Amino acid sequence: MRKKTFFFSLLLVHSVVFSQNLVINGGAEISPIVGNGWTQVSGDWQQRSANPSPQEGNAYFFAGANAIAELYQDVDVSSDSINIDLGIQTYLFSCYLRSFQQSPVDASKVIVHYKDDSDNVLGTYDTGFSFETNQWVLFTDTRLAPIGTRTIRITLISDRFSGSNNDGYVDNIILQECLATGIDTRTACDSFIWIDGNTYYENNNSATFNIVGGANNLCDSLVTLNLTINHSSSGIDSRTACDSLVWIDGNTYYTNINTATFTIVGGAANFCDSIVTLDLTINEINLPVTQAGTLLTSDEMGANYQWLICPEMTPINGATNQSYNAASNGEYAVIITKNGCSDTSACMSVIGVGVVENNFDNELLLYPNPTNGSFSIDLGATYRTVDISISDITGRLIRSDKFSQEQIINLSIQEPNGVYILTVYSGDKKAIIRLIKN
Repeated sequence: MRKKTFFFSLLLVHSVVFSQNLVINGGAEISPIVGNGWTQVSGDWQQRSANPSPQEGNAYFFAGANAIAELYQDVDVSSDSINIDLGIQTYLFSCYLRSFQQSPVDASKVIVHYKDDSDNVLGTYDTGFSFETNQWVLFTDTRLAPIGTRTIRITLISDRFSGSNNDGYVDNIILQECLATGIDTRTACDSFIWIDGNTYYENNNSATFNIVGGANNLCDSLVTLNLTINHSSSGIDSRTACDSLVWIDGNTYYTNINTATFTIVGGAANFCDSIVTLDLTINEINLPVTQAGTLLTSDEMGANYQWLICPEMTPINGATNQSYNAASNGEYAVIITKNGCSDTSACMSVIGVGVVENNFDNELLLYPNPTNGSFSIDLGATYRTVDISISDITGRLIRSDKFSQEQIINLSIQEPNGVYILTVYSGDKKAIIRLIKN
């Protein structure tokens, strides 16, 4: 069977969490710099407030007169260890770099190291040296903290290439925790494959997935799944048909069946698929008619019957039993109705009505019988001599005729309506037939 899966989705990013700046004295606004969050490795790090102007605030980092200067600060992020080790904690780092206009130009850069408890470096961001003298240049990095990170070391490096001062400047250093969170609301039929690659078969509001850099601000987006699973419906289409049924699957069925299925896409009340099973009963009418002389009997038992005169298919008044004894020669059929089905048999020919005795075989025919006065006898062959007599039911002879070399003999009777006996002789052949005039 074919299964349809559909879903509605609504991703709601309901919060973006930024911490305060984790860097102490990130703008060099507190003097002295060394001891106020920062550790000096080399150089003479101090505040500078003019020529050029600060990017933000009243001061920026200046390395003094040393040719090579280095300053660092270790930021303890162990309080984020749970999210870090779940692989969902992101940090946003930014700083500004600039140099003094001279030739060759002094340069500065910042390196960010993500370290574990054993001081092993797990990840690094390096701005590279900046030689820009006309404006402050922004450097940013948003990244997922490597699992195991407990300390983030921020290192400032300034190198002097000319003049007496080391004029590679740094300002406005920021390190923040950032994490966007949202709910992915879904409705699906039977099952749903989410962005985590898992297939869910039941309602779920606890699964989460972190999209690295997925938020508009390049922070990670931690998504929680809010899933409602609706299930496809199933049903039975019980049908009773006569002879055959064309079902919704386009197939024609001629016999009983309870295994055919069809999927109505989105046909259930909850818009999932509706799987329908056909339970079909085919009612067939047994149309053959058994003939015994003038007696016709339908082979179908326990039905309703209406006997007809062919070819006009005229109903015979009162002929509504399983059997019908023909009152005259001709063709007859029967309409059979049973279990809501109705069909008509083939026409059956009756030619022996009124025959009492006949050794002319079935070739001898008297028609029409009943008659309104004129009738014909077909002997089925030409005979040398034929004697024909007509008597009433008391035995009184009405007429007697002799014919030679005849096959079809046309006669008439002028007597009143009633039953007459017609006798035919030819050699050793004899036929006695009741003739009805009405």
